[in-house]
Amino acid sequence: MYCADKPLLDVRTALVQDLLKLTELLELPGALLSVQCLPSADWDEFLDALRTTGASLTRYGATIWRYLTLLLRVEVGTLTRKKLATAVCVAALSVSSVVEESNVAAICSMLTVAGDGLRGADCHDVDCIATRVNGCIAYLRLLARSPAAYTPSTANALQEWFAAAQPHATDELGDACLELATSAQAASASGILNTAWRLLKALCLDTRTDRAFTAHVLAHAAAACAQAACRDSEEAMLAARFHCSNFLRLAKEAPSLQAHGKGQENVQAFPLEVVLCAVRSELGGVSTSMPNPLLEKVVAISLEKWTAGSSDQVQEEKWPETGQCHAYDRLFAKVALPLLASKKIPWEAPPLQAVRGQGRLLPAVLDAAQASEAKEFTNEGADALAVLCAHGAPGARKRLLTWTLSESVSLYGVATFIHSRVEF
Repeated sequence: MYCADKPLLDVRTALVQDLLKLTELLELPGALLSVQCLPSADWDEFLDALRTTGASLTRYGATIWRYLTLLLRVEVGTLTRKKLATAVCVAALSVSSVVEESNVAAICSMLTVAGDGLRGADCHDVDCIATRVNGCIAYLRLLARSPAAYTPSTANALQEWFAAAQPHATDELGDACLELATSAQAASASGILNTAWRLLKALCLDTRTDRAFTAHVLAHAAAACAQAACRDSEEAMLAARFHCSNFLRLAKEAPSLQAHGKGQENVQAFPLEVVLCAVRSELGGVSTSMPNPLLEKVVAISLEKWTAGSSDQVQEEKWPETGQCHAYDRLFAKVALPLLASKKIPWEAPPLQAVRGQGRLLPAVLDAAQASEAKEFTNEGADALAVLCAHGAPGARKRLLTWTLSESVSLYGVATFIHSRVEF
């Protein structure tokens, strides 16, 4: 049994000892790094120590992870190797959020070797499943902590870990993918960002993924598109196109948002409130709005998908409050008014879908137009409002009369323009 003055690690071959000498491990202190023979019967205790030492493993720096990598390469029995892989994945997960960035590459290399040993193995027992999930989450968190550790080889290893873990995906795995995407976006690391979104789309397009997670990912894509739209550069335009493309695909194809059953009875409501709140949050610091067709497309498809949802499954929508962000108000009004006027989003009475547009969307759009004082109102927007007034859309004429009496020059100008074009 172990005690404080006895070694913990077992090295069985001259090859490993030679490799350890090359990395100067023999000169480093600490029971965890001692290189002496350990009785075979004590392997389980060694593995337990790896699983339970936790975040304190970080005090050994990269050395312990290089050592474990060498152990994984030793030709040992299949069962022993499997147990070792399980233990090192738990150890990597325990330090993944606290390890120093300089040590991330060493842990990723260890996980790559561990993954190679698991490739093609049958995975039916709980320990094997846990190993694959823990290893994948650890890999994701480590790269999120240090995007600089991302290389083509780590990308391949990460995707192999993900492919093994996806059938057993957990909320924690999804959160780790989002964490990686957020970190890569902040670091402007395009390579790892592409990989992160490839994994996120794979999760959201899986029939086992629930609506809540898909909504969270959609909000993330919408926010990233809005953030890029606030910057005037070629790089920002490319970023906006990237996030818009991801958003559109998930909005149209994610199974958790699609119909399941005859007659569309089981359509899940599109998470419109979550998406709009994410967009408004990113536009909150923008004083002037810049036309951005990509962001407008995100809002338009959100409105259309929301309207297509089954109204009997939808709670009363809580629209983002108007008057707090003029850039958002102008965007919302600009996109929604033509959709309402063209009846791509119905506003008249029956059927039930139309009631949703009449009862919730139209007043919210008019509020947004009024809150922004109809500034930057295009001819298309004015024509759309004129159509709504001409067809008697509920509240449209009353709102127009209010603008006619308004002290706002912009609102008064829009009201008189529409009056000149519509016979009431």
